[in-house]
Amino acid sequence: MSNPSSKRYRAVASGQPRAGRPRGPGKPRKRRRRGEAQLHLDSLRHGGRREGAGRPKSSDKVGHDTRPVLPHSVPVHVTMRFDRRLRLRSGRLYGVILRAIGAAQGRFSMRVLHWSVQHGHVHLIVEARHRRSLSKGMQGLSIRISKGINRAMGRLRGRVLVDRYHAVQLGTPRQVRHALAYVLNNRRRHLRKLGKAQPGRNWVDPFCSGLREGVVFQALGQAPSAAPRTWLAGVGWKRHGPVRVTEVPGDG
Repeated sequence: MSNPSSKRYRAVASGQPRAGRPRGPGKPRKRRRRGEAQLHLDSLRHGGRREGAGRPKSSDKVGHDTRPVLPHSVPVHVTMRFDRRLRLRSGRLYGVILRAIGAAQGRFSMRVLHWSVQHGHVHLIVEARHRRSLSKGMQGLSIRISKGINRAMGRLRGRVLVDRYHAVQLGTPRQVRHALAYVLNNRRRHLRKLGKAQPGRNWVDPFCSGLREGVVFQALGQAPSAAPRTWLAGVGWKRHGPVRVTEVPGDG
């Protein structure tokens, strides 16, 4: 409790300014008049719930909407995008990705059937029991790859993945067949887009899970890929013909 005999108490009681705190010529505080309504957030120009408010959405980013329900009988084409400064098709970083794929096989009931590693992104064809299985499995795989790349580059932390993974369900034999051709021959597609000559007929991209004329196979020395369990990924896609080594995805 304040002491009535103190100088501070007498100054406040008499309405005098406190000693040591002189009032400067600053701008007086504006008081709201009686009966004047306070502005609501919706009436301001910035913020509030209104059309177009918030950070503008970028067209090249994967949205954070709830992913659709994933039936256990449907394979999925997954795309992971990495920092472009990383050269994923180097032997050191490619080895990190292969070891991560091998360690992630069967975790959370997710299996990686095929993959293709490009300079700035990785394509996968996976099977998962349900949506949560896919989400947890991809989360674990992303963490393994990120930690492994940072460790290989001699740094404690750093940007590796630049976006949320993109997933497309493959619900028909034709979709699965197109996805296989797109993933396993993805390097030929990029060479075509860059205007470069296509490699020879017997050339197979060494940074994918493997492909021979008409037959998808597991290349020697690669990470162990999982055998397909769904009818679509194991048998159904063959109804539309084999995947050719010289096939360029997107040529029609």
